[in-house]
Amino acid sequence: MKFNTTILISILFLLLFSIESSYAKINQNQSYISGDTVTWKIGTRTFQSVISEDEVALFPLHPSRSNRTAIRAESQKLGRIIHEAGSLIITKSSTALRGTQHRERIRSIKNASFRRAAPVLYRNGRKAIGAIMVPTGEVVVHLAPFISAEVWAESFGVKISKKLFNNIILVDLNDAFDAIDFAKQIEDADGVIYAYPNIWEERTKRNDPLYPDQWHLENTGQQGGAVGEDVRIANVWNSYRGSGSIIAIVDDGLDEAHEDLTDNVLSGWGWNWTTNNSDPSPVMPDDGHGTACGGVAAARGFNLLGGRGAAPYAYLVGYNLLSNSTFDNEAEALSKNNSLIEIYSNSWGPSDDGLDLGLLTPVVEAALVDGITNGRNGKGSIFVFAGGNGQGEGDNSNYDGYANSRYTIAVSAVTNLGEQSYYSESGANIIVSAPSSGGADSGIVTTDVTGAEAGYSPGDGSPDPNYTITFGGTSSAAPLVSGIASLMLEANRDLTWRDVRDVMLTTARKNNPADPEWTQNGAGYWIHHGFGFGVINAESAVTTAHRWVSSGAEVSYSGYSSSPGLSIPDDDPAGVDDAIFLGGIPADFKIEYVEITFSASDHPYWGDLQITLTSPSGTISRLSELNPNGAGQQWDGWKFGSIRHFGESPNGVWSLNVADMSAPDEGTLESWSLTFYGTTSPGYEDTLPPTTPILTPKNGQSVSFPLLLDWSDCSDTGRGLSHYILEVDDDSSFASPIQFVTALSETQVSVGNGAWYWRVSAYDLADNYSVSTVDSFVVADAAPPEWISISASPSYFLNSNSQLVTVSIKISDNEGIDSIALDLSRFALSSSFAASQVDTESWTASFTVPSGLDSGIHLFKVSAVDFGANEIDTFANISIGAAVIPSATLNSNNLPEFVDGNYISLVPENISSACAGILYQYRSLGDSEWRNIEASSNPEAGPPFSGIFWERPDT
Repeated sequence: MKFNTTILISILFLLLFSIESSYAKINQNQSYISGDTVTWKIGTRTFQSVISEDEVALFPLHPSRSNRTAIRAESQKLGRIIHEAGSLIITKSSTALRGTQHRERIRSIKNASFRRAAPVLYRNGRKAIGAIMVPTGEVVVHLAPFISAEVWAESFGVKISKKLFNNIILVDLNDAFDAIDFAKQIEDADGVIYAYPNIWEERTKRNDPLYPDQWHLENTGQQGGAVGEDVRIANVWNSYRGSGSIIAIVDDGLDEAHEDLTDNVLSGWGWNWTTNNSDPSPVMPDDGHGTACGGVAAARGFNLLGGRGAAPYAYLVGYNLLSNSTFDNEAEALSKNNSLIEIYSNSWGPSDDGLDLGLLTPVVEAALVDGITNGRNGKGSIFVFAGGNGQGEGDNSNYDGYANSRYTIAVSAVTNLGEQSYYSESGANIIVSAPSSGGADSGIVTTDVTGAEAGYSPGDGSPDPNYTITFGGTSSAAPLVSGIASLMLEANRDLTWRDVRDVMLTTARKNNPADPEWTQNGAGYWIHHGFGFGVINAESAVTTAHRWVSSGAEVSYSGYSSSPGLSIPDDDPAGVDDAIFLGGIPADFKIEYVEITFSASDHPYWGDLQITLTSPSGTISRLSELNPNGAGQQWDGWKFGSIRHFGESPNGVWSLNVADMSAPDEGTLESWSLTFYGTTSPGYEDTLPPTTPILTPKNGQSVSFPLLLDWSDCSDTGRGLSHYILEVDDDSSFASPIQFVTALSETQVSVGNGAWYWRVSAYDLADNYSVSTVDSFVVADAAPPEWISISASPSYFLNSNSQLVTVSIKISDNEGIDSIALDLSRFALSSSFAASQVDTESWTASFTVPSGLDSGIHLFKVSAVDFGANEIDTFANISIGAAVIPSATLNSNNLPEFVDGNYISLVPENISSACAGILYQYRSLGDSEWRNIEASSNPEAGPPFSGIFWERPDT
């Protein structure tokens, strides 16, 4: 079907640089923006960008660190700060304005803190940090060697702000839009080799002073690590930095005032369950754990301070739970603000001493269920949990009810060599691993509570007490994954909680590939009890997230159980086996997660039992291992979780082996059951383009105005259609095409007479695209423009000073007006400007008329050219008076005496024709001050005589 709305677009046909009306679909991922399109050429390459309608770039007058706070305060008066660099700040207004309104908003910004404001452009309309382009108000000009730069600049009335080399100069127009126009004006001028607007672009800098020590982000071999054993994140920051995502650090507090966290903190949203207020600051001096986690996840990056978090522009909310971690408080912390919070980062859990199974209480589980059901407006909260640090104590992540839950993402730790950290617990529940401590001298560098006597600082050895160099454990691995989850959500806000997990595991990197523990499951995924699916790969995860088509609804199958009552032989590795046969589950159902409920409640030493599940595909999940610390009868309905069967079919025989690995205790395999969670529509990476557009008109069809280019609605089986790019050129090779970006399948355009070639590219939300065949049409229209009215304001002024005159023109044409040129007769004054939309009939231009002109009538010659190259000229009798100074006299030899009491009559003489009014003044002898005379009449003399009656003052 067709949309009813038609987009009206005017193009500057012969210009290599143009500002065009265009649209791009705004989708939930904010991958593309709408706004006016700007194009320019550098050499043979054409650049296109879209002007953001609600963002403004501010260039500070003195961009130093010392006055940064003041600059930020002034910036926030103009809008919410969404991006900062050393030389500029970008703010977002609550109101989007289009075209001239947005231009005037930018030009109207007058603030002593900023040397200028400028529009924010996004390359090809793509909303990403790496796509930001800000015109500086300057133009790069390369002049021929025989041209004097100074003479050339003087002839154009511009200022050279910088000389580069080979006669390349930078000229400053002091206005971004004027610079754009000037670049076009001179690009084909004699002696100009090239000219284009100077552009500020974001560059990924390694400028945070501690970043070189953050090997977990970029491992170059520092601290003896293996090059590349990191999360592959550096390239991601060119496009995504977590903007707009919100991470809750659920821990022992967050130092909101920390210099490298404060810019990312959502102040007022935190909570402290000890002090019962919104200040999540640590309660005890050594509570630095949460602040360190916050830095790993989202320390502010690219700000010349400290280090960098995985999501350096994500928002942070501090939840100080661990100072008062009761069951109800835990439940509240994991559900608080779950419509706002996207990711809950948890670097805590039950004790890692291996003595007990860490129960997930019903109230906390209910909070998790509420989060995955209702959080993020139904897409589900992301719960990231540390997998545990108790490997040395015989602990296993499957013994931790929090990390063992199917609602959470359990994270283990690897060293800077890619090996399993000595403390990191294994488990069938581990989703991914992430770099952390465990190697020699390889602590994680991150934020610490401010001050030398707080957090990790005492005895830490860090040269800066506001940072620690010894953080680590799965406590550091978890927030690192949380930060990467933030980048994924920025790339695709449609991801559900299951999608985030699935993308992470399907894109994880197989680290330490020689480790014999690696095996492939029945669906072909490499899995490892210590690493999960491998080390999280930020670059691959974010790229895939952007292209990910969400999984279908979650489906579960349960009720598969056995109660064999088998005796478990003591100290016998062979153990006992039992099996459950499954059949009849749809063949297209794929497992995402398996829950195993197990009971051997009469065994007096739970740590003796090794419990192993084997799927029909032969994939093994080691649920429990020998644990010398595990005393007591605790195997009573314990629920294990396994992700290792991801992608497999559940149909077939599932076997369970239970072995007692240590004397002298015995027990019974009482019962076990299986529940399968998965889907019949697994998520996948969208690599298929939309259907190909079919064009109308075609085959050289003759067309007239208004010209409507129309193409078929395209369909997309993946993430969905995003936008179209329409190209029109008079050359079938499309060497210099006129481009449009639109969300609709039809566009009204204005081009000149003659033969034209065109094509349309259809893009989907995963950046796949299809391109139509090249077709053609012929435009033939000879009707010239039609004048409606011309006026100037003011139409009268003195010649003693220069005067700003605004000329208003109304004109119509069925093709649309390409350009209008004006020349003012009798002195050198001319200008040209172009229409912005074909449905707009009115234009205005302002000129400064110089002083000292001869009096008389001046004529405007107005020439208009439409897109069919039809031209019309006219002379408009616009009166702009340049008058002489008016004069009048009083005859000093014939001034009257006071008569009629206290009145005299003053009658001026020799009044010039230019006089519009007379002001009378007087002063007394010896008095230097002139006083105005108010007009009055003699009440006894009848009607006033000519001139003015003046009542003598009492003095």
